[in-house]
Amino acid sequence: MGKKTKSKPKKQKQKATDARTSPEKKAAASQTKTAKATAAEKLQQQLQQLSREIERVGDQAKQAVARTEQESQRVLSELDNKRAAAQQELDRLLGTGETVIHDLAGGFEAAVQDLEKAIRKAFGRFS
Repeated sequence: MGKKTKSKPKKQKQKATDARTSPEKKAAASQTKTAKATAAEKLQQQLQQLSREIERVGDQAKQAVARTEQESQRVLSELDNKRAAAQQELDRLLGTGETVIHDLAGGFEAAVQDLEKAIRKAFGRFS
């Protein structure tokens, strides 16, 4: 006697299970797509926010550069004025007689010291 062959009910049962899960798989795939799109949108919004912040930093940097340039011009103008004052003192000193030169030398030295102090201060500010 030979073996009896069974019909294949397991495969039929498997196909029935696949048919039932197919809509579930479609729903899961749809949820995955929706979650991916939501995550992508959130990441895009974060990147846009960071881009706006970068623009704000750039604007602040430009303002800082403008303020620094204005301050630099003010300091350089102040140094030029102090140099001119020292030059005037020197010119006045050189235009006087020998007996008065020692008395006026103090004014020149004070102007030079003031100029040197301003130069050191400027270097400290811009270094």
